[in-house]
Amino acid sequence: MIIGLTLGLVQAIVLIFSSKVLIGIMGVKPNSAVLSPAQKYLTIRSLGAPALLLSLSVQGIFRGFKDTKTPLYATVASDGLNIILDPIFIFVLRLGVSGAAIAHVISQYFMLLILLIRLAKEVNLMPPKFGDLQFGKFIRNGRDTFNKVVFLAMTKVKAYY
Repeated sequence: MIIGLTLGLVQAIVLIFSSKVLIGIMGVKPNSAVLSPAQKYLTIRSLGAPALLLSLSVQGIFRGFKDTKTPLYATVASDGLNIILDPIFIFVLRLGVSGAAIAHVISQYFMLLILLIRLAKEVNLMPPKFGDLQFGKFIRNGRDTFNKVVFLAMTKVKAYY
C-alpha cells in the first residue's frame, strides 16, 4: 500500500507538470482548440492517481483474501457515483470538461474509501515501524524474480537462433 501510494503521488506530479507534452504526444496540435480543455482534464484527473494506485493495491490485498466481490462492489459503487456526478458537474454547475474530471476524481477517492473501510474490518491498518517493513527481503525477492525472467527470456531468444 505504501508503494502504491508513493507511485500514485509520483504519477500525479509527473502528469500535472507534463500534461501539455503528453497531450502533444497523443497527437493534439499546439494550436488546436482541444488543447486547453484536454490539459485541464488531464491535470485534474491526475489528482486521482494516488487514489487509483492505492485502490489497485488494496484490491490485490482482497484478492489475496480470496475476496473478489468487495473490489467489484466498490468499483460499481464508484462508477455509479461518477455517472450521477458527471451531469451535475458538467451541466448543472456548468464546469464542462473540468466537471467530468472532478466527478471522476471524487469517484476514485470514494472507491478508495469503501475499500479502506472494508479492509480495516479485516486487518489492522496502522502503519508498522519502518524497521518492520522488511524492504531487504522484498528487494531480494524482486531481484531473484527479475533474474529468473531475464534468464528465461535469454534462453528463449537463444532457441530462435
